Amino acid sequence: MKVFLFLLFLSSTLQAKDIHLVYDFNRGLQGWTIGFADYPSGDEEFMELEGGIRNLPPEISTLRQGLFLSGNNHSDDLYMYMTKEIGRAEGLVPGQRYEVRIKTTFDSSAASGCLGTGGAPGESVFLKGNVLTRPPETFVDDLNHVRTFFDHGPLISHIANGIDCEVERGEYVSLTRLGPILKARVSKGGSLWLVLGTDSGFESTTALYYEKIEVTLKSL
Repeated sequence: MKVFLFLLFLSSTLQAKDIHLVYDFNRGLQGWTIGFADYPSGDEEFMELEGGIRNLPPEISTLRQGLFLSGNNHSDDLYMYMTKEIGRAEGLVPGQRYEVRIKTTFDSSAASGCLGTGGAPGESVFLKGNVLTRPPETFVDDLNHVRTFFDHGPLISHIANGIDCEVERGEYVSLTRLGPILKARVSKGGSLWLVLGTDSGFESTTALYYEKIEVTLKSL
């Protein structure tokens, strides 16, 4: 029995390969799911929550589309995110540990150094990413707020676009940011779940276009 288990483990290890995934949202959602949390349940219209594939801002491209996420942060804590399950089809091996990094290219109109209600429109909106071993789920708490059961992940970056607030004209700028190294073990069912989104301390509207997400998984 011990020999069989060792051979099974050895076979799994030998099959594990490094993986590089690219999701260009000009090709549609490609299995990504949009979500919102940390706001009063039922207030979706008041929070002006929007998401989906849209044409990119004309200053970025007149030919391409991206994944659009937008909301008005009346709750002072709005979380706007997207998730995707990856598994055997992408080459993951059940039980295998991976080192994961998430890189994203997104378009932001939040200038640098601006003041805003509750916080800055750029430096107070935080891009975070994570890799989960369970499906990302939400629930409604005792205060009737939508909450997440999952960790939003470590900070990747804020969304300030580098244009000085004194000269900005509300134009979008394309930014590419690479997240820190994450580690996860694939579930017995062969899946991991990617999550990427923004936590906001800026009490007004944030509207971002995600152009591309790249994920690298290095077997350990």
